[in-house]
Amino acid sequence: MLFFDGEKMQGAVFIAILLSWIQLSQGGCKTVCHFYASNYITTTFHPEHVQPSLCEFLIIGYGYVVNSENPRIAMHERVADFLSRISSYKKENPNLKVLLEVRSSRWSFEETFYKMLSSASSRVKFADSAKKFVLDNKFDGINIREETVDRLFKNFKTEFLSLMQLVAARIKAERNLYLFASLVDTNKVHELDVNNDIQGLCRLADMVIVETSYFYLDPGEKHGRTSRLYSKSETDTKSVDYVTKLVLSRGCPKEKLVISVSTGVWCYQNLGKDRKGEEEYLRWAVVSYDKLCPFLNTGVKVQRLSDNGPYVMGEKLDYLNPVFDGDFIYYYEDDISLKAKIDYAKQKGLAGIMFWDIWYDDFKGSCNRGKFPFLNLIHRECS
Repeated sequence: MLFFDGEKMQGAVFIAILLSWIQLSQGGCKTVCHFYASNYITTTFHPEHVQPSLCEFLIIGYGYVVNSENPRIAMHERVADFLSRISSYKKENPNLKVLLEVRSSRWSFEETFYKMLSSASSRVKFADSAKKFVLDNKFDGINIREETVDRLFKNFKTEFLSLMQLVAARIKAERNLYLFASLVDTNKVHELDVNNDIQGLCRLADMVIVETSYFYLDPGEKHGRTSRLYSKSETDTKSVDYVTKLVLSRGCPKEKLVISVSTGVWCYQNLGKDRKGEEEYLRWAVVSYDKLCPFLNTGVKVQRLSDNGPYVMGEKLDYLNPVFDGDFIYYYEDDISLKAKIDYAKQKGLAGIMFWDIWYDDFKGSCNRGKFPFLNLIHRECS
C-alpha cells in the first residue's frame, strides 16, 4: 500500500529525512527534556524553572486532537504559559529545539484520534493542520505519543504508519523541523510488534523514544523498582535492556533511539501481614526527589538491587498525607543508578536520554546540590 501520491514525493521525503538524520547524528548522546505543562500548577513547576542550557530538545506536553472529521491540534491551556517563554529559552540556548507532545487522548481514552486514523481524508487533513500548527506557534516540531494500550481498531498498525508518513512528508518539507514518536507499549512487550511497525516508525521519525522510565510490576509483586536496567530473569521483559534490544532487533537504527528515565520516588506503605503471614504493601504516591532527600540526609541505610537501583526503608515522608502511617519502602534513582543508564545508552550508541518529567528532579535546589542535579548529570555525561 502506498501512502504518498507519486514517487517524487516519496523521494523528496526520503532525502529530507536523511538530511535530518545526518544532522541529528552529529555528536553523541542527546539530552531530551520532557515535562507536562498540564501539571505545573500542582507541582509548583513554573516556566521560569526551565533551564534551557541543559537541554538539546525540550518536549512540552501536551496537545491533543479535536474533531475527527476536520482534525486539528489543540493545546492544553497550561501550555500557553510556557509557549510565551520559548523565545527567551532560545535566547539562552540558541541550539534548543522545542517540540509539542501530541497525545492520542486527553483523558484515559477518547475515540477522536482513532476515528481520525480510520479515515484516509482525515489523516491528510490532520497532517496539513499539524504542519500549520507547528509553524504558527513557532515550535520546532512535534512528538506523537499514541498511548492507548487496548487497540479498538484492527487496522491501527497500518493506519498509524500512514499518518506518520503524511506528517513526515509535511514536516520534512520545512527546514529544521523535527518529528519524534514515542513507543509506549513497553509494559506489554509482546504487543510492540503487533501494534507498531517499528522499522517504519524509526524510518520516518527523527527520534523514537522508548518509554523505559516506568514498567508495571509483575502480578504478585507487592513493591519494587519500576525501571530496572537489566531483567531479573530470562523471562523478564520489563527492563531497559530487554526493550532496547527488542526495538533494535526490529530494524530501528541505534542513532535514532532514545531511552527515557525518571527520578520520581515510588512510595510503598507496609500494611502489615496478610492472612498468609506475608508482608502486604500498597503504593501510595510518586513524588519528586526533593521530597526524599531530607530523609536520605538522616543517614538512613541505602540498599541496592543488582542493577545498582537504590531503595531505602523507614518512616513516612513529611510530604505524604497524614493519613498515611507506618513504615515505607522508597525506590528512586541516584547518581550511581542514573549514570549506569547513561553509560548503557552511550555504550549502545543510542541517540540519547529523555528525562521524563524534569520536575521530578530537584528543580529548586532544595537538597543543597544546586538546581536540577540529575539533569545536570545527564547533560554533563552526554556532552
